[in-house]
Amino acid sequence: LNTRLVDVHGGKDNPVNRAAFRKFIEAGYVSINDETIEYTVEGRPIWFLSNTVGTVENGLLVCLWGTTINITERKLAEEKSQHYTEQLAAIVEIEHSLAISLDYGAIFTALQTGIHRIFPDVPTLLISSFDAEHAMIKAVYGIQDGKSVDVASLPEIPLAPAGQGTQSRVIHSRQALVINEDLKRNFRPGTVTRIGSDGGEETQSALYVPMLAQDQVLGVIQLQSYMPNRFTEEDVKALSLVANAAAITLQNARLYEMAQKEIGERRQAEIALRQSEERHRLISSNISDYVYSGVVFADGTTKTEWVSGAFERITSYTLEEVNALPGGFFSLVVRQDFDELLQKEPNLLQSPTLAIEYRIRRRDGEIRWLRDYMQMAGKTDTEAVVRRIGAVQDITARKLAEEQLRSSEEKYRSLVESSDAAIGLIDTEGRYQ
Repeated sequence: LNTRLVDVHGGKDNPVNRAAFRKFIEAGYVSINDETIEYTVEGRPIWFLSNTVGTVENGLLVCLWGTTINITERKLAEEKSQHYTEQLAAIVEIEHSLAISLDYGAIFTALQTGIHRIFPDVPTLLISSFDAEHAMIKAVYGIQDGKSVDVASLPEIPLAPAGQGTQSRVIHSRQALVINEDLKRNFRPGTVTRIGSDGGEETQSALYVPMLAQDQVLGVIQLQSYMPNRFTEEDVKALSLVANAAAITLQNARLYEMAQKEIGERRQAEIALRQSEERHRLISSNISDYVYSGVVFADGTTKTEWVSGAFERITSYTLEEVNALPGGFFSLVVRQDFDELLQKEPNLLQSPTLAIEYRIRRRDGEIRWLRDYMQMAGKTDTEAVVRRIGAVQDITARKLAEEQLRSSEEKYRSLVESSDAAIGLIDTEGRYQ
């Protein structure tokens, strides 16, 4: 009695009840299935579903009568369901964002954005990687009160024995860890680094979940709150789904990074190989017209396995055509030269190194002089087969020049010997030679 109706129903600052009363008045002091909310002295909300009719005398509301049902449990269930639906939508969005990311910065940004959507009131997010080979935990990303954490200033910490530390316990057990009170007591002595400003609020509760991919722990995601008892089992489930999606993405990013590094190394190797081949080509072109590798069989026949350079231009045959000839390349060698070589070098095929000159006969009958620098490259599984490599120069022009010089000398000698006149040589100073 003697209490204002608005005060009974939560005061003027209760928007739900104010809206209900406005509707009640505008409907002629009648309400059907209207929801209102009251609060206990502890601040706990209680929801009611009401059907109310007011009695008006002389234009004044003098009496209310109706029915009221406590629907708090239903409303809490609806709120929980709505919150869960929003969480699932946020998780799906996070997974989509992560699925298209291979850059670490983009991955961490997507995680921070999605986690903040699920836990908007949580001030601290820290993400750590775990190096199983060296048993080290390293902070890789952090947000504190909306500001980025300088993770480079945070020291790496070694994995603690089972049952010690917070992140270490999660890594050992591969299970989430919720600490809703006495958080400091759970820290490992000597491994606590304060982030944020000194004198700020103290963290009261925390949630740690492992990032698992193929049963391997790649790291830990942790949330910290200034509120005690902040985290629930539903929070564990939600953050675990996010952490597992993050683990798969981080593993893919790591594999992509390794692949890019391998591709880069392979490209460098290919460049080095091309440079080496170019140097080899330049050297070969300066000291020879073509190089080759082949085998010599016990019966004296040969098979050229590969050639490079001007082989076809000099011999007028392709590699395949030469190998198809009886005796292989040796069938091109002028027989007289081959026989003389065997007389001078009876162990021609067994000599470790040789530099020999010989003539070959081209397809059109032209004779070419070749100088062949050959070296034994070892024997095959069959001892009678010798493998050789060599470098060949076309010395036909030199041989023709030598022949012309000899011919000129012969003519000069014949002229001198058959002449009756005195012949002498005088230098530029008029002296006889």
